[in-house]
Amino acid sequence: LEAGESPLFVLHGTADPTVAYSSALAITGQAQTVGVPFTFYSITGGGHGFDSSGFFSLTVDGQSIAAKTAT
Repeated sequence: LEAGESPLFVLHGTADPTVAYSSALAITGQAQTVGVPFTFYSITGGGHGFDSSGFFSLTVDGQSIAAKTAT
């Protein structure tokens, strides 16, 4: 990840059995270091995949995370 790359959207469950949660922390940390804009949603207890992560059901500022990514 280098400066000037496209903004990132990161959604990661803390209980993901497939991809370690630390991977999300590493990529957002690198984005912050090089100045790449990012949005990071950490889902406490969330698993792997959109359905088990809360992508469609959890809300932020009154909108589902899915709706917020479309705006």
